[in-house]
Amino acid sequence: MKFYLRLLLLLCLSLQVKAQNPSLIAVPYSTGLIKPVCITNCKDSRLFVVEQDGRIRIINNGTLVTTPYLDINPVVGSSGNEQGLLGVAFHPNYKSNGYFYVNYTNNNGNTVIARYSVNPADSNLALANSELVLLTIAQPYSNHNGGDLAFGPDGYLYIGTGDGGSANDPGNRGQDTTQFLGKMLRIDVDHGTLYAIPSDNPFANSTTAVREIWNVGMRNPWRFDFDNLTGDLWIGDVGQNIWEEVDFQAVGTGSGKNYGWRCYEGNAAFNTAGCAAQSNYESPAYVYQHTGGNCSISGGAIYRGGKYANMFGYYVFTDFCVSSLRTLKRDTTSFSYLQHATLSGISLSCFGEDNQGEIYTGSLYTGAIYHIVDTSSCAPVAFISDQDTLHVCDTLITLYTPANDSNMYNWKFNGSVISGANSNSYEANQSGEYIVIVTSLATFCSSTDTVVVDLKTPAPAASISGLDTLYCIFQSPVNLILDPPGGSISGVGVTGGTFEPSLAGAGTFTLNYVYEAPNGCTSSASQQVSVYDCSGLSSVDRSLLLKVYPNPSNNIFNIDLEIISSDIITVSLSDLAGRVVSEKKYQVNSGIQKIGFDISSVMNGNYVMKISGNQRSAVVPVTVIR
Repeated sequence: MKFYLRLLLLLCLSLQVKAQNPSLIAVPYSTGLIKPVCITNCKDSRLFVVEQDGRIRIINNGTLVTTPYLDINPVVGSSGNEQGLLGVAFHPNYKSNGYFYVNYTNNNGNTVIARYSVNPADSNLALANSELVLLTIAQPYSNHNGGDLAFGPDGYLYIGTGDGGSANDPGNRGQDTTQFLGKMLRIDVDHGTLYAIPSDNPFANSTTAVREIWNVGMRNPWRFDFDNLTGDLWIGDVGQNIWEEVDFQAVGTGSGKNYGWRCYEGNAAFNTAGCAAQSNYESPAYVYQHTGGNCSISGGAIYRGGKYANMFGYYVFTDFCVSSLRTLKRDTTSFSYLQHATLSGISLSCFGEDNQGEIYTGSLYTGAIYHIVDTSSCAPVAFISDQDTLHVCDTLITLYTPANDSNMYNWKFNGSVISGANSNSYEANQSGEYIVIVTSLATFCSSTDTVVVDLKTPAPAASISGLDTLYCIFQSPVNLILDPPGGSISGVGVTGGTFEPSLAGAGTFTLNYVYEAPNGCTSSASQQVSVYDCSGLSSVDRSLLLKVYPNPSNNIFNIDLEIISSDIITVSLSDLAGRVVSEKKYQVNSGIQKIGFDISSVMNGNYVMKISGNQRSAVVPVTVIR
């Protein structure tokens, strides 16, 4: 028996020498659901499944919990085939704040993005009366509602919206940046009254375009997924009559991508009236036609679990009408396609992951949930990095390999076993070679991965100082204090080591400073600054004003003035649209005078203060913050 186990182990190890393509099948996991359309987790062992008619159900170790986690059926309109409760996303800090977000169509057919809270007394129940509506989007037709939402690696909430429905995008909404429809949206749910607009959204400072837009040119992004390892974004965008497509956006490539609809369906011209050349649009990662019964893409999830080595890094998706399991694998800039087992007549609607990265799929009409299994090899995943050497500007780095409860982990440093290192992570505090050995306790197969760690002294922290948050356009250049000196400062309005409001012009800008130490390690800092054009403010004489402090303030602005003779001074506070939000008059005598301007009733934000009398006026940008 020992000889047999040793032979089996050697056989499994030999399978790791040559990488194989995965061979996927769907294994029944749970049943009893009604029209499942979304599968996800909240970073524990439970699966959460969205039912289209307005409920979220919990599956615990394959068993469907009888009582729904959330039941909002009365407020959900689901009479149309593509309407209903369509998506759920748990806040990254769900364990501490209990927040989760849903995407549904209401009884008027409009899209609603709302936040709910878990019942603090029962983690298997949400509070149905805790709804906070963040956003409502009018829908002209019942179809093409998108429906997915997910938190990205940046902590922002991404929302997929369809083009509004009917056929052929009759309103050209996919290309119209004044509309929410046909887009990928991105919002910051941790700031603002309901939410804030991330400063790097492409239209964050626009007065005409939808500021929530991240990408444009979508037809119906029914399901999208972020790669848990790389942060890359994969989108399954449902086509019109001929082509289905998978869109791909590498992490860090910026916002404002245009995926082409209605100008193009896949790579084919569709309705190019008023459109730019095709080279101006993002090409799909993969397209397929409505042949052989195909009708509508059901995307999709990237496997980053620890159980199946050959499946690691593959994007798994299918077609709603022909439910064969399909995969894409990205290699630098190209994508390879494989087709796997076909499941007849089950209409797979969605894919999702559990907290260990295992992928599941759901059948809309049978209500069954399946676990996606790779039968090509018994080898578990051993993966630390796709780089041979990790250059780390720190005193330590935590190395990870994907976790799975059925795996055993051991680590080596410079060829020697590290005593007590038996989890899927290890905190490396020395430069050298590290090896992880992962063994499946179910099959006794093992895999290894190796990386060299090069630890370097971190660069000193960088900072930008000497800069206020708000300026009038006429103000003098500001000398920036950059620490440590000698780095590179960039941004609109930056010349050498100064910021010039007149050069920047009106708007909100981010200044970036990067310092590189002699060993190649870098540190960076950024600061946002706004410039107001102060238009309509005449007789400006800055010599009247000695000082406004503190600025920012949360209660009172103290104003020091130099008055030539007795006067009545008017102090007004205007928002950046020119609207006066607070105004008071003061009788003052000649000489140096002090005024206390109460702002306790003024909301947070950037403002322009105008101080005017019969003799002279002055203007100063101020900030209210609490």
